[in-house]
Amino acid sequence: MSTNAPTKIVLHHSSVSLSRSMDQTNAINDYHKSLWNDRSKLGLYGGYHLTIDGYGKITRYRGDEEIGLHCIGANDSSVGVCLQGDFNIEMPTKEQLTSLSDILREYGLPVFFHREIQANRTCPGSLITREWLNNFLLNAKIEY
Repeated sequence: MSTNAPTKIVLHHSSVSLSRSMDQTNAINDYHKSLWNDRSKLGLYGGYHLTIDGYGKITRYRGDEEIGLHCIGANDSSVGVCLQGDFNIEMPTKEQLTSLSDILREYGLPVFFHREIQANRTCPGSLITREWLNNFLLNAKIEY
């Protein structure tokens, strides 16, 4: 359990195209179970706190007070949010973006990309740039 309140959101992608599966929630949970076998207080194994499938459904894997398993160097100070999809080859769906904006409004925390904290990563994909995020935040009228 973390004793620190989260200070940031770390944004991820699943690296699996939505053309393969619009709902990767169970696959992510199973994969993370095989990697770490670290069960959350909610009974799930996903290392992210939240994930958003291609339909915009939000699933919580971990409570905010739990340490995540999503970004070395920020697991104990962040909320890990994973958009399902491969954003090296596609963009998030409208439904995902609606859910993401809801999450960002709820937390009111600055957003960092996985690759900005942990070296040798492209996550959340090369199409998700700081310019794209800033435009998204502006259009969704989200301020920190």
